[in-house]
Order: sequence, then C-alpha cells, then structure tokens
Amino acid sequence: AEFNVILHEIHRDNLQRGYFYHEGKIPANAFLNITQHALRAQKHFWAFQFVDSHKDLILGENESHDFYKMNLALYYFAEKKYEEALQIIPFTSTNIYYHLMARRLELKIFYELRSDILPSKIDAFKMFVSRAGNKTFSKHLSELFTNFGNFVYQLSLSIPGDKKRSEQLLKRINSKKLVGERGWLIEKAQEIGTAKNPRN
Repeated sequence: AEFNVILHEIHRDNLQRGYFYHEGKIPANAFLNITQHALRAQKHFWAFQFVDSHKDLILGENESHDFYKMNLALYYFAEKKYEEALQIIPFTSTNIYYHLMARRLELKIFYELRSDILPSKIDAFKMFVSRAGNKTFSKHLSELFTNFGNFVYQLSLSIPGDKKRSEQLLKRINSKKLVGERGWLIEKAQEIGTAKNPRN
C-alpha cells in the first residue's frame, strides 16, 4: 500500500511537470497506469478528477471513448458502485487488452453482486481466453487469465465464514506464479475467512 502511495505521488509530480504528455495528449497506457495506482493508493476522488479532466486528451482514443469509459468503470468499481460500472464497461473495445480488462472487471462485479449468472460468465471468459490465446496471447498471459477465472469460480463456491476454505484458497493463489488480479483474489479469499456465515 505504501508503495502505491509513493508511486501515485510520483505520477502527480510528473503530470505537473508535463512528462506524460505528447503534443498535449497522454498515451492510453499511461492514462490507465496513473488511474490504477491512484485507486490502489485510495485516492479515489483524485482518480475521478484525473479521468474526467483527461477524457478528451487520450492518445489513440476512439469515437466511443472506450479508454475513458474503462478507466471510469475502474473508479466506480473502487467506489463499490457496481451497477454504474457495469453500465459503462466498454465490451466492444477493439484493443484486446482493454477488452480482457473489461471482461475481468465484469467477473469481479458479478462476484461482488453475488449474481446467479457468474458461473456462465466465467465459462464464457475462459472460452474467450482459450480461443484468443492461441493467436493473440503468450502462453504466460493465457495462464494468467485462466487462473484468474478458475479462482473466481472457487471463490464463488465458498461459504462465508469458512476459515479452512479461506486458508486453502490463499495457499492456492500464492502457490501460482501467474495469476491475474492477484491482490483482489487474495482480498476476497481473506474475506471468506472473516465473514459471518448467514446460515448460522
């Protein structure tokens, strides 16, 4: 957490100095990086202001503003405004990595909402990764995304308050070298161990 705060401060300083800009615009990957680290540093309002003030300054942005919408959806998710995030996730993005980020965020939202359609969404996600993996991703990236889908499924089967299950999941997640969204998965696995069982 401290690392994210330091990195966020560096980003803010570099923004003021104009280091991120190219002819007045900011590359999409830098835009995403700045947003993500601000959210990880718990600087949610700053992240929202940054995203909103730069929505017309993103290099490579398309007419439907997919990069802007993706970053705004990440802000809404951090604020636990899951329905708002779902409404603006740009699933039609032609950028494969933004498209995958959109689908990962969707799974995280449906998990948080305890949605009944989560299992079918996980299956669709894993099928997409499997099909795209042969042509688009390296073997490592395919494994990263597949492991993420598998762990979301395992989390969804877990009963709140089951400390043993929580410990098992944490061990499994930490034993894998390649896991997408590792920080979020660990957080959710820990929550299972500390949550109250609604059946008690």
